[in-house]
Amino acid sequence: MSIQQLIYNETTGKYEAGRGTGTANPFTQEGTVAANTVAHTHTGAETHTGVETHTGAETHTGAETHSGAETHSGVETHSGAETHSGVETHSGAETHSGAESHTGAETFATGIVTHAAAETHSGAETHSGVETHSGAETHSGAEVFSGAAVSIRKQVEIKAAGSETLVTNDGPKVMIATEAGVQTFTLPSAATSGLVFTFVCGNAAGEILITPIAAQDIVGMITATGVGIDTADGAGIKNTAATNQLGDFVTIVSDGVTRWYMTAIGGIWAVQ
Repeated sequence: MSIQQLIYNETTGKYEAGRGTGTANPFTQEGTVAANTVAHTHTGAETHTGVETHTGAETHTGAETHSGAETHSGVETHSGAETHSGVETHSGAETHSGAESHTGAETFATGIVTHAAAETHSGAETHSGVETHSGAETHSGAEVFSGAAVSIRKQVEIKAAGSETLVTNDGPKVMIATEAGVQTFTLPSAATSGLVFTFVCGNAAGEILITPIAAQDIVGMITATGVGIDTADGAGIKNTAATNQLGDFVTIVSDGVTRWYMTAIGGIWAVQ
């Protein structure tokens, strides 16, 4: 005997045969969905491609793929992996514990949002509600925050030995050089605007070299002479063992073209 699973369709107000495969709630939703105003629990894999409006409380535990525009104003709990590529507006409290990937523009307002899993966001976002993020995240789209941003920590790496070639996703980052020798840090391209790196002398017997890629330079003030400098293309700056002190530092930022600017400095730095 076969058992046909039924899914409630809010558009028609009827129970209809579910489509797709899965062990629970196999369902693929296509087309525009009328406002969801009642509480729902979703435990199976889901694919959403139409425009959706959600105002009721929801619990999602299965994997989800969303490609249509969505508006969410109810309380939601998501524990499955999710992929979102449509425009979204969220104003209700939400808790997300599964891995997520978002490529569409998103607006989060007034609701409390908690994210605990790894996330990737590449679309433009606007955040004005209270949010807690404890999982690893990658954001490559423009973001606007109107609420207080608390405990956004920089990456810190203690480089005990050897040199390192930094990449765009490393910033913002603090590099503490602790080897009693020469350590060279090669910068990524300055073509990405706003990359920030800080380099700290963690061993007075060491020497730090900071070098841009070919055809790019570093501009700033060096305390040895009290005058501004502009290094030759592909050449950088250094903090040498002959004059350095433990705790010497320099912070640089990329201009989005071909140049790095020194925005903070302590100790003696010179042109290589």
